[in-house]
Amino acid sequence: MIRFKVKVPRAKFNSSSFVSEMRNMGNELAKRVDETYKNEVMASWDKQIPFVKDVSATQKLTKVEVKTGVEFYRYLTRGTDKKDYPIPLTPGFLRYQVDFTPKTTVGSLRSTPGGKSGPYITKTQVTHPGVEAREYEKLIIEEQTPWIVEYFTDILRSSIKVSND
Repeated sequence: MIRFKVKVPRAKFNSSSFVSEMRNMGNELAKRVDETYKNEVMASWDKQIPFVKDVSATQKLTKVEVKTGVEFYRYLTRGTDKKDYPIPLTPGFLRYQVDFTPKTTVGSLRSTPGGKSGPYITKTQVTHPGVEAREYEKLIIEEQTPWIVEYFTDILRSSIKVSND
């Protein structure tokens, strides 16, 4: 039989230091997410979408939001509800190249040059094939989670002072 006797040391928790460090972590995370959008997701886009960062921290909750109100982004990250929907052309017609390679792909944060190619055609009625969800938020959370865990663990360690009395 093996017996262990463990004495739990007394510890003091520095809550003000903890909240300050969590705010720092939130700001760093918001910066990392914004950089991912700019340097990976939108790297080959013609127009950069503005994102707003909002960080708050208390002892119980740290909130980090990196968001945009640009509708185009919402269509890409969440997809379109409809598959094959008509594009209203009032008045007239649409002239476009027949081949198209998207700049983004499902399951990846990276963007590529993509674009239009092939001969031009003219249509009086056009059906859009819809957009499959890219799920950028999910991908960024998966990418950043190991960093968050490591940073948070370091914050906890630095906020707890152990004494052996």
